[in-house]
Amino acid sequence: MAEKAEKKELAVEVKNDPVDFIAGAETFGTTPELMAGALYGHTEPLTRKEAQQALEAFLTKEVEK
Repeated sequence: MAEKAEKKELAVEVKNDPVDFIAGAETFGTTPELMAGALYGHTEPLTRKEAQQALEAFLTKEVEK
């Protein structure tokens, strides 16, 4: 019975193609255009957390006039 003491389930982070995040931009509370800008240059699959961080960085980025 000691073998069955505790089993912890680890959360599996699923990576999705950036196109999937652009299509589902509404779940992040933004538009597909803004999400596309945030993920511009990302060609490899991302986790939801990585996509959220990219969006936050994009929205706080200063733009020169």
